[in-house]
Amino acid sequence: GTTLLVKVDVGLVAQGGTGAEIDLALLAAFVGLAILGPGLLSVDRAVGIEARQSARAGGRQPVPAR
Repeated sequence: GTTLLVKVDVGLVAQGGTGAEIDLALLAAFVGLAILGPGLLSVDRAVGIEARQSARAGGRQPVPAR
């Protein structure tokens, strides 16, 4: 909503990099990450944090917050 209100006069692709294209691309990336989750490329998975917590819980229960 805010991107459209602020950039409506400039347009989608404008001179000098002031258009709304980067804002919309970032919005699409954030929405995709929120819906799909980080997946195989997450830092937690690379470091092994997620796997250790799951193994500690027996893989059946959620791990309580500390």
